[in-house]
Amino acid sequence: MQTNAQQIAATQSATGRFNIYNFPHKGLRLLMQHTLHGVGSCDWQDASETAETLTAVRTLLEVMTGHLHHENAFIHVAMEARQPGSTRHGAGEHVAHEQAIAALHAEVTALEQAADDARDALGYHLYTRLSLFVAENLEHMAMEERDHNAVLWANYADDEILDIERRLVSAIPPEKAALMLPWMVQAANAGERAGFLCAVRPGMPAEAFDGLLSECRALLSPRAWAKLEAALRGGVVVAA
Repeated sequence: MQTNAQQIAATQSATGRFNIYNFPHKGLRLLMQHTLHGVGSCDWQDASETAETLTAVRTLLEVMTGHLHHENAFIHVAMEARQPGSTRHGAGEHVAHEQAIAALHAEVTALEQAADDARDALGYHLYTRLSLFVAENLEHMAMEERDHNAVLWANYADDEILDIERRLVSAIPPEKAALMLPWMVQAANAGERAGFLCAVRPGMPAEAFDGLLSECRALLSPRAWAKLEAALRGGVVVAA
């Protein structure tokens, strides 16, 4: 099991401080890019491909909704507790994102119900709207990593921020966490990946952790897997 210092070192910013946003935001960036690519390349005249693509969009929207709600409930609450008013801008953007998510859900439903000859036009419209949503979220996440981290670092020690993260993560239902884990694992660098797995291992049943490692092995390149296996070899039995 890693110490707090080791966990912090695995997810620290360029300033050397613990970056609560780093790991989830990397996963969200990868998931958004992957989903946007799928919408842009979808053959809307292929019923099964259309269904798969729209399911992927709905999954993205579900993940994004959960992410902003957990930020509101844990990170924003912590910021406001010690620096009132510090989340005003970010909270306003969260409201706009929820509105955009509702609009995208409506577009997905319209596409599902559309006649064949209308699907290409609706698909392109969904692609452009999703592009804007991704762009807005990329800017928003960069703002949080810059401005919100500055508030957290000015008001909390790294161990306190790590405790906020632990409480946030523990509030996520396992089935919801499973939607994001593959993307975070793929998007992280070698140190972040190993640090995360060491951090979550104590709270997971052995079978569940072995399953997560097996999933990591399927997702990662041989080089990335070898680095992870080497990093974990001292304290973790790696699944075959």
